[in-house]
Amino acid sequence: SRDVQEQLASGVQHIYSTDGAFAAVKNDGSVVTWGDGDDGGDSRDVQEQLDGGVQHIYSTRSAFAAVKNDGSVVTWG
Repeated sequence: SRDVQEQLASGVQHIYSTDGAFAAVKNDGSVVTWGDGDDGGDSRDVQEQLDGGVQHIYSTRSAFAAVKNDGSVVTWG
């Protein structure tokens, strides 16, 4: 998590996990991910959609699904 340590220094509301990755939702609704890319630790492909408005995250063993304020869902992993 060294790559994201600065982003996790404040404002974290909730942390969710898969078998090998974590996703943190911050106060502003943005999401920070880290860990094994195959388990959802790499969210670069959807990062623009995770820059705000996320209300909740659901996870399986290897993937995440984020529910946004507008009712849309973003998945990765």
